[in-house]
Amino acid sequence: ASLRRLAHYDYWDDAVRRSILVDSKADLLVFGMAETALISIARRLSAGEKIGEIRDLPGTAWVGRDDVPEGAVSLPSYEEAAADRDAYGRAFKMAADENSPIFGRPLSQQHGDRTVVVMPPAPPLTEAQLDRLYDLPFTRLPHPSYIESIPAHEQIHFSVTSHRGCFGGCAFCAITAHQGKAISSRSAASLLAEVDRLTRHPEFAGTVTDVGGPTANMYGLGCGDQKAQGRCRRTSCLYPAPCAHLVTDDRRMVAMLRELRSHPKVLHLFVASGIRHDLLERQPEYFNELVAHHVGGLLKAAPESGSEKVTRVMRKPSPAVFEDFLRAFRDRSRRLGKRQAVVPYFISGHPGTTLSDMVDVALFIKRHNLRVEQVQEFTPTPGTLSTCIYYTGRDPYTGEEVYVPRSLSERRMQKSVLLWHLPENRAAVSEALRITGREKERGQLVARRTSV
Repeated sequence: ASLRRLAHYDYWDDAVRRSILVDSKADLLVFGMAETALISIARRLSAGEKIGEIRDLPGTAWVGRDDVPEGAVSLPSYEEAAADRDAYGRAFKMAADENSPIFGRPLSQQHGDRTVVVMPPAPPLTEAQLDRLYDLPFTRLPHPSYIESIPAHEQIHFSVTSHRGCFGGCAFCAITAHQGKAISSRSAASLLAEVDRLTRHPEFAGTVTDVGGPTANMYGLGCGDQKAQGRCRRTSCLYPAPCAHLVTDDRRMVAMLRELRSHPKVLHLFVASGIRHDLLERQPEYFNELVAHHVGGLLKAAPESGSEKVTRVMRKPSPAVFEDFLRAFRDRSRRLGKRQAVVPYFISGHPGTTLSDMVDVALFIKRHNLRVEQVQEFTPTPGTLSTCIYYTGRDPYTGEEVYVPRSLSERRMQKSVLLWHLPENRAAVSEALRITGREKERGQLVARRTSV
């Protein structure tokens, strides 16, 4: 619902759909993490207020006729967005510009003779509120409706969430639509109390499988200038370059990890959440602590592409930045005598990626002795910048036309090229090299047959 609160492109229908409010006929939509909004709604309903009268609550949306708030930003209508891709792009950018709990204004979008109204996002939780939330008596068990075991549960059963939010602003990511750009961090005391509870669990064997959040090394970080934050419309604090107001001091993060791993019943404390590798150069002490104590053999990082052109569309750091990180990680691990590796995440079929670009990415992977076992094939998600570009074929911020791989055959071929080392992809990689006129690279990318 958070991603579908306005007119949105739906990949499965290959069409622009109406707000989910219109199709569901719901009285009220609550978006984001929603704790404060739900508490307010419950209290107001308990006091006798009708749900149709709740029209001023941050983090909510509704369908109305004559109750549009004063000063609301009027977006291109659903009908305009569905008929005109440029109008869709304008609507996306206008909504993104107001996506702030500090200065955001209400949004209105006509759907026929009705109007969808979206209030600004709710403010992020304070440290005290987040601590109180995670002090609630969660069972840490799957929902009782699940009969079979859930593989992912083993990873998260003894994990700890240290913070919320992400200021990375990756074009394809929907995290900010739910958790926002501002980081809300728990206190070290709250985290230590949760770890202590974990150690008393009868199945706890001494390993905390993860301490992290959407991006592990954003704990305790944020904007260092409240005045600048109050008018900031940047979707990312890191792209195209780190903001001058961004505080990247790693001392609080390092102190927290040291305190948690000092618990007498904790034998291992890992960081399994993904890290933002372009932040690590500003966090030398955290980088050292991470490599020395908190990598369970494999560290997750997400360059997403090895093509400079493609990473610009993705709003990701340059491949050169990932190369610097990789050298630094391997050097630190070698000096510590640890056999550790990086698990890189790459995306195939993302807007901006041609078949030749994907050949470049495959060569990048091979050149750095990386092995990709799983590939994320880009699938448009409602509400993201990448999806807007996929549908419109244009960057809504620059107006630049962007190549979009749409055919199923090309998307499958791009994925095969990224997994070039698998023998079953030999024919697809050869065909990709032929199509792109790069057959001279055949010896580097086409897996040879092996005899048993």
